[in-house]
Amino acid sequence: MKLKLKNFSYLYATITFVILLFLFSVFSTRISFHDTHEFISFTKELAGMGNVKVFLTHSPLYPFFLSLLTRFFPNILTLKLLNTLWLILIALLLLLLFKNKKAYLIFIFSPLTWHLSVLISPILPSSFFLFLAYYFFKDFQKRKNFKMLFFSGLFFGLSCAFYTASFILLIIFLLFFFFNKKFYTIFIYFFAFLIGFLPRLILDQYLFGLCVYSLIRYVGNNFVVFFKLAKQASWSFSQGLFRPSAWILFLIGITPLFFRIYKIDLKKYFKEILFVFLSSAIILVRGGIFKYFLLVSPFIALLLSTIFKKKETILTCLLSLPIILLLVFPYFEMNNDALALKDFNRIKKDFNLTKDDQIVTDSALRIASLSWDKNDPYLIWLEEYKMLKENKTYFVKYKIGSKPKVANQKNIPTKS
Repeated sequence: MKLKLKNFSYLYATITFVILLFLFSVFSTRISFHDTHEFISFTKELAGMGNVKVFLTHSPLYPFFLSLLTRFFPNILTLKLLNTLWLILIALLLLLLFKNKKAYLIFIFSPLTWHLSVLISPILPSSFFLFLAYYFFKDFQKRKNFKMLFFSGLFFGLSCAFYTASFILLIIFLLFFFFNKKFYTIFIYFFAFLIGFLPRLILDQYLFGLCVYSLIRYVGNNFVVFFKLAKQASWSFSQGLFRPSAWILFLIGITPLFFRIYKIDLKKYFKEILFVFLSSAIILVRGGIFKYFLLVSPFIALLLSTIFKKKETILTCLLSLPIILLLVFPYFEMNNDALALKDFNRIKKDFNLTKDDQIVTDSALRIASLSWDKNDPYLIWLEEYKMLKENKTYFVKYKIGSKPKVANQKNIPTKS
């Protein structure tokens, strides 16, 4: 009877968690976060609702996934609810597959989880498939069943297919978990990974005519930002490593009792600890943006569950509540997104604008992401408008080359 009551309480907690997440998505007025306009506007384009010239420096797989249902339910709420689904699935992984109720509670009460409940990003499905890959790999280690190894590689491939930066975590994962593994084990994993990554290659080929198009764009974009070749590029090593807010969010934003991680059995969980901390260090170096930590937060919840007793689990849940409220309160007030949408609707009404009209604005992607009226006018980037006036066909052009010291083909004399 006691066991049944416990199971009922976790079922009740899950239902409450799901309802609250969906309510957050429905009533939040903010959607503008890092890269979200890029994903939303591209989703609208694929769903046949595009009213702005889009660009994409990430994988098109998540916008494509979102567009499948958006075609039938063309509303920003569709994207929000689909996006929230991944957080629910991660929580269920902890509860049903790992059968770890402490880790489950740590995750659903994590301020990071609630912060991401309104953020439309491929990091969410990528994190889910990454954690699923880890589950199957641990199962492979226990049972030596190569089917589990195959599934692990398959889901890691899907994780990278949705979000390119997961390749970094793949390298770290292989470095720590495949050390001293036999060649055929690595080969099976790599083969399964390619199958999981295949949907992205196929979609790239279909949309852009080049199967590695989004990979080239991603690498090129990071190269430009890293070397500050673009005017808007402001990346630096100090951006995350020496920014206090990044460290504060890392130390208490995932869970307030994160500092207790030092008590974990280092010998037993050596590989997991190295994976989490090296991945987190790279996230901090890459800018320390809070959303990136979702890639490691399920692992952290799992590790902390090994040392947390019942009282500590309850305490971390209670301490998380004020942090959650502090993080998400701005999403429900009259923020810049709500004001921008209000102004845009007023302009449409005052000038009787329809889909046959055009508006030049410096917030084209943002407005296109906020407004989902099929009769919206076409939005032109201010930069694009200036470029067209100067008869230019591109914003910036980069050329990579070398000056060889040996004669190349052009220098070789040939007979006519």
